[in-house]
Amino acid sequence: MKRILFVGSEPKDLPTTECFSEYDDLKEVHINSPLRDRYAIEYLPKPSADKLIRHMRKISPQYIHYCGHGNADGALQVIRPEDDTSHSFGTEELAKFLRRNQRLECVVFCSCHSEHLIEDLYDVCNYLFGFRGEVNNDTMRMFTKEFYSELFEVDSTYHAYLNMVDNMRAKIKQGNYLIFKSKVTNNMRKEVLYEAKAIAETEAMQLSEDIASANTRLSAFNQEMEDSIGAYTIEFYQMMETHPAADGVVWFSNNKDALAVQIAYALYRDRSEREREEFTEDIKLLYFGFEALLLYYENEESALEIFNTLLSSECPAKDYLRALEELNYVHFTIALSDNFKLLYAKSIATSQGILTNLIA
Repeated sequence: MKRILFVGSEPKDLPTTECFSEYDDLKEVHINSPLRDRYAIEYLPKPSADKLIRHMRKISPQYIHYCGHGNADGALQVIRPEDDTSHSFGTEELAKFLRRNQRLECVVFCSCHSEHLIEDLYDVCNYLFGFRGEVNNDTMRMFTKEFYSELFEVDSTYHAYLNMVDNMRAKIKQGNYLIFKSKVTNNMRKEVLYEAKAIAETEAMQLSEDIASANTRLSAFNQEMEDSIGAYTIEFYQMMETHPAADGVVWFSNNKDALAVQIAYALYRDRSEREREEFTEDIKLLYFGFEALLLYYENEESALEIFNTLLSSECPAKDYLRALEELNYVHFTIALSDNFKLLYAKSIATSQGILTNLIA
């Protein structure tokens, strides 16, 4: 025979929860059920914490049904023996004594805010019932009638819950108050979380390896870039020793990045800041290719790779042609030789021709 301990807590300093009426409902359902001989019901009125503990130890019930108040944290409000006023029964202490009852199958908290309790007590027994937020007495009594009517029919907590839950929720117009927890469900949830954690840790480790590999490649690329720039710089100054228009080429080389910023922002004045910054970087690359033409006397092959790289970006090719056209209007702060003027004009035309051929 399974024992149901009905705990009715009615401290005198709190509004009534009509525990005795709820207990009468339970008895009526029990008397009229086909399985009444399989269940015994015991009523524990106005329990103090000590009295509740002693009673749980004494009868080791399979079901505990608490009817009473819960504070904002869900803690049960039991009776203070000296004056019958309310006293909170701490959740940790309650859990300790519930776990000692190896026969315990189900705990029902017909009290306000008891969703907090069942979150903390999910491992004390197979099944837990509670209620979200503040719940009125009629709702508590409705649950008691519906649940135990089914339990005394099917002799299974889980199937009793499945049979009654939709019917009860359809009747409660205020909201979806009833909370049900199963230890099996929680254990499955923990397994899923452990598995997800293991997957996340594996992915994090792989990501760390990928980042390390990417950093290695980036370091090698940066070193290659530094070596390339260094080699270009050496070659640049060596060529300047015999270049027919050295002063103009050196001036453009030193000022090309500033020109790129100025011209890119002028052409993209109506775009977003991000678009302007991206276009600026593209124009810097474009002017680097143009510098190569100045340096190598319009040798198209020296600039073709740079222009090919530039055209792989998302900016329209016509914008690059506009940026090259703007070089016609650059103001030099040095005196320009006739050789440089001729080379500069031809290099603009050559750059435009390269881009036009690549676009076609």
